[in-house]
Amino acid sequence: LYRRSIAIPRGKVQSMDERAPTGDDLQPRRLPQQPRARRTVERLLAVTAELLEEVGVDRVTTNLVAERAGLNIGTLYKYFPNKYALIAALALDFAEGQIEAMRAFLRTADPQRPWQEVHDDLIDVLVAFNRERTGAVALQRALLAVPELLAAYRRMNFLTARELNGFLRRWGVDLPDRRLDLMVLCMGEASAALLDLAASGEDYAAEEIVTEMKAMLKGYIALHMA
Repeated sequence: LYRRSIAIPRGKVQSMDERAPTGDDLQPRRLPQQPRARRTVERLLAVTAELLEEVGVDRVTTNLVAERAGLNIGTLYKYFPNKYALIAALALDFAEGQIEAMRAFLRTADPQRPWQEVHDDLIDVLVAFNRERTGAVALQRALLAVPELLAAYRRMNFLTARELNGFLRRWGVDLPDRRLDLMVLCMGEASAALLDLAASGEDYAAEEIVTEMKAMLKGYIALHMA
């Protein structure tokens, strides 16, 4: 993700938050190398998540993030050119957290258990992660609200869902790699939308929606089993 370094703006500090971002605008400026720098970036991402939840993507600015984080705006600009790059990095960080939660569960899953039970428990792990992670729903809605951030949204869902490839094959899903990637992409997109619906608190209880999501995904997997 951290691929290039750009000179820090001089003069009046003004983000590009007011205009639509381009692809280059979504790239961080540098990779934090030292522990202190990594803590700084982690703080910036955590604050971005908090503010997305509190005020929404339209009202988040780099100045607001820096102020909440207790940092000089120049420090923020060392790593991110604008708020959209912050949000894109937050999406990757969120995906990595989901992936680690999935791996931790799947490492200890009993291979003798019925796949349906393992699947349902895995969904519960992801639901818990989304509930515990500050700004999870707000992040997803921000990624969907800004067209240029859709690629980050798709990648976040795909990276998470692709962790299932090996287990889908173990459960009897025998598809070419490209078709399997498409399958897990569809699962990831559907899961993300339903988790957002569950978090909205509208009309149906979250537990009811999660139950329906489990049934839907199990049916989809079963259709592809040998």
